Amino acid sequence: MSTADRAKPGLDSTGLTRHLLAFDWSTGHHEGMNDGISIDHRIMGGVPCIAGTRIPVATVIGLLGQGYSVSEVIEEYPTLTKEDILAGLRFAARAVDERELPLRLSA
Repeated sequence: MSTADRAKPGLDSTGLTRHLLAFDWSTGHHEGMNDGISIDHRIMGGVPCIAGTRIPVATVIGLLGQGYSVSEVIEEYPTLTKEDILAGLRFAARAVDERELPLRLSA
């Protein structure tokens, strides 16, 4: 698999998601995948956060799930923008699109 292929989302021949291979541990970003989202072990213990903040993506998605509108989320967290919230939604969509498959143990 070429370097260019590793940055593209989807499955490779082994069934592993390609975007996991493009994770840059030094910046905490997936190349081209998590624009607006930061994952850094030094910030909130590595919980995915809206970039430049300590606001977890799960918090934003949770508020939307409770029925908050985008403008209400921004009222609660004035440092956020509509684009930040959309970045959180894109990240969450990719996260639930990933699958964990159990390993089959041979006898």
